[in-house]
Amino acid sequence: GNPISQELFNQSDLTMVNIWATYCRPCLQEMPYLAELSDEYQDKMQIVGIISDVTEPEDETAALIIDQTGADYTHLLISQDLYDNYLSQVQVVPTTIFLDREGNQVGKVYAGAHDKAGWKKIIDEIIDLQQQLGFTLIFITHDMELAVVVADEIFVMRNSNLVERAAFSGDYSVFHDPYSRMLLEASGLVNTSTDW
Repeated sequence: GNPISQELFNQSDLTMVNIWATYCRPCLQEMPYLAELSDEYQDKMQIVGIISDVTEPEDETAALIIDQTGADYTHLLISQDLYDNYLSQVQVVPTTIFLDREGNQVGKVYAGAHDKAGWKKIIDEIIDLQQQLGFTLIFITHDMELAVVVADEIFVMRNSNLVERAAFSGDYSVFHDPYSRMLLEASGLVNTSTDW
């Protein structure tokens, strides 16, 4: 029942935020897996649950579910601030997002439940990317105009395959692959017939 702040996310390099509801069977089925993962990854990340259909701290149903599933990690109740910042776009439960230490979203939004092996694979991939590449924000877009504004390093993907990786500082000539150049031209950033 106590208010929380951004400091909650500062406690770990990675926070897995699982948005669930007391009426949601898939949510309840995955919670024991999340409890195990919370213990196994406690030195690398934390898990925080957000109960989307409970507003009162004394809610017995939520407390019973948490106890029965062993999901003894931190659970938050819905507040206007949580709704505005994280939940306004959530359309199904469970929905899971990952946040870095600053509260920035890492990777995509995961709608639906996963088993332990599925979550382990996702978590390991995100942690590996953070450690190997030294960045914590993965921004996925089809808009190259936006990508060149927000990213220091751009990975161009096509059909789930890496086409090109480029450190970008305003010079479009770092992009060599024809597909990358096509995306740049489609965004109106360059004219490939005259700029290269």
